[in-house]
Amino acid sequence: EGVDFEPRLLAGPEQDVLIGEMLRAHAEGLGARPGWPQDLIEAMGTRGFRREIREFLDRCAEFDLTPARVRELGEVLNHPEWIAASEFRVEYEQLRRLRMPQAYDPSALIHRAAEVLEENHEFLAKEHERLSLVLVDDLQEATPAVMRLLESLVPAGAANPPELVMTACTEV
Repeated sequence: EGVDFEPRLLAGPEQDVLIGEMLRAHAEGLGARPGWPQDLIEAMGTRGFRREIREFLDRCAEFDLTPARVRELGEVLNHPEWIAASEFRVEYEQLRRLRMPQAYDPSALIHRAAEVLEENHEFLAKEHERLSLVLVDDLQEATPAVMRLLESLVPAGAANPPELVMTACTEV
């Protein structure tokens, strides 16, 4: 309810493949090559660089940062790599939507779930009636997107909100 299709989680390896394909295409002069700073050029072909790009994409989704906002921050704070990464993200999102329109990056999936709940009051009311308990493990690691989702599921001041139980994982 609230979505036109069943969303699917875009796995990390799938993200890595798409990022790697884009970087290879840029190296061959294809696509909208971002203006990466010269000191990053050698790193661009490495697995570590792809991982950093994936982390960047996830953080943008978690904090709901648009490419325009990242670009603006890069300009103001003199981080040309942020400007290039924002350009990369625009193309990445276009390709992801064309190839896998129902797939979401992990952080974007949580963000979209919160949007669906916020936009569909009737559906959310049914969920409030259905849920009696929400368990959250390692809340201290929750991102803003997770907190937004929890705030929708366990609203402050609701008549009969589900109980929110937080657990902490201890290392052995």
